[in-house]
Amino acid sequence: MATMTEEFSWTGKSVLVAGGAGFIGSHLVELLVAADARVTVLDTLASGRRDNLVSVSDSITLTQQDIRRVAWTQYLSTHPADVIFHLAANAYVPPSVACPSFDFETNCVATFRLLEALRTMQWPGRLVFASSAAVYGNAVRVPVAVGDEPGEAP
Repeated sequence: MATMTEEFSWTGKSVLVAGGAGFIGSHLVELLVAADARVTVLDTLASGRRDNLVSVSDSITLTQQDIRRVAWTQYLSTHPADVIFHLAANAYVPPSVACPSFDFETNCVATFRLLEALRTMQWPGRLVFASSAAVYGNAVRVPVAVGDEPGEAP
């Protein structure tokens, strides 16, 4: 594994971006394509948009799929990845209050199933997991600083 002082090349690396059609994911995808990675985006397109990927649409593979329904071991056996960026989640709070089971399935169970598949496969790649500032509640001030206390839950 490369350390902070070693060079790392994305050239030719197979990268899966779950949630890659969202705002942050699509910007990440653009950077990965510019770095010559082979990028696959997995997204439901429920909150992410195909339009977010228009500038790289000819350079990526976009699969519209719900991460709650992915059989990860089978998927990764047929679509190997050197690096997985896991950005797929529901970060919008109102639906999580209206239907907490949806958030639990999407944000927790699907992530656990991915991690469990990687463990059982003894996957040698790299996983990057990202969360949302929504876990901290409403911001007391903007921009939010690292040392800020969490606000009230929405």
